[in-house]
Amino acid sequence: MMNNPAYRLRDLLFAVLFLFFSLVAPHAFAEQAATRAVMISPDPSIKIGKLSNGLSYYIKRNAIPKNQVEMRLAVKYGSIDEAETERGAAHFIEHLVFRNSRQFKSDSLVPMFGNLGLKIGENLRASTHHEKTVYSLSLPSNHDQQVKMALDGLAAIASGARFLSEDVEGEMSIIDQEQQIRENYSYRSTETMLDFYFRGTPHAKRMPIGVREIRRTFTAPMLQKLYDQHYRADRMALVVVGNVDAAAVLRQLERQFSSIPRAEQSYHRPATRLPVYEKAELQLMSDAQQVGHEMQIPLSIRTFEISRNEGELKKEWAHRIYFKLMNQRLHGSLNYKQARLNQTEIIDNLEAVNLYLSFDSNALKAIEDVSRTLKQVDEKGFLPQELDDIRLDLINQFEQIYRERDKIGSDQYADRALNHFLYVY
Repeated sequence: MMNNPAYRLRDLLFAVLFLFFSLVAPHAFAEQAATRAVMISPDPSIKIGKLSNGLSYYIKRNAIPKNQVEMRLAVKYGSIDEAETERGAAHFIEHLVFRNSRQFKSDSLVPMFGNLGLKIGENLRASTHHEKTVYSLSLPSNHDQQVKMALDGLAAIASGARFLSEDVEGEMSIIDQEQQIRENYSYRSTETMLDFYFRGTPHAKRMPIGVREIRRTFTAPMLQKLYDQHYRADRMALVVVGNVDAAAVLRQLERQFSSIPRAEQSYHRPATRLPVYEKAELQLMSDAQQVGHEMQIPLSIRTFEISRNEGELKKEWAHRIYFKLMNQRLHGSLNYKQARLNQTEIIDNLEAVNLYLSFDSNALKAIEDVSRTLKQVDEKGFLPQELDDIRLDLINQFEQIYRERDKIGSDQYADRALNHFLYVY
């Protein structure tokens, strides 16, 4: 029995799991005995605040690129907020808001954006995720009138959308086509991964694109009700970054967005529940589009949080340095194409730590190599020179970033502000 390759593979997998938990737990994820509680303040050059109705705003003057303005409208509404009979509704609404609104009738919003040099899919983008919907504009002008018109368009998306039956019917086939294009190996592997991580919870069955059969039941009144319920000021943020007058932009926001009614009741999103696995499990996936063989060993799932103080920042960088050290050791083997320790976002506020391994055919030899490397680290740790090399490399990177701090583009500032709203504010 013990000479059976299947049993040998199983034993090696359990050995790899044991080694990784013994390595990761005490070193990478150990709490610091003493953490400094010095708070990290937001960039003071960014004007951060809330309108009287609770809508958050971030405004920053930045001249790179010189005449471009980045705008983001974020709504804390995504597929995890949907009931079983609503699967795909958040994404459907993301499409419909461009169709008809109180301010822009009969598909006139998209042409207005076009007159500003904005084209859907290029510098005008929208995306729905598990826990958010984001509308992004890269306006190729900083003229006051064009900035105002772009904000008018975002205001219509935020509060003025009006859904008609004929528009729902028209978008149905468009979303069907979108889903058909997305149904590839990457999409199917993501579905498999989410089912493994979140089995028995709503997260496992909430891909934002939704389900065709459920979409067929959507009506304009039903989607309008969901829009009115979830597109609420206290769960929205507007980001404006570019060569603009911040005070003037704030006055425009107050005129254009303060009319959104303040929500009468607070909204409580369903809590994220993770399944409890009493024993190690192996899940296999075979796909005609897959090239080669891949293996992922999940080690932990944690809530993604932006470091708020120096202690948290120190701990976060200890994690990252550990990953760099381990991946440096795992790099290079004749028996596998790639092996690495990943820290990746799986859905909007959750990230997973896993061991990724890709190989051509011989799984046993690939896992034996990885197991050997892990055992060496477990027994002897890392060399001081390895840590010094990574520390020096990071210092050089940070010094270069600091030297080029005046070259940071508006899109980077806008995305950072978005993350602050989604994960901190």
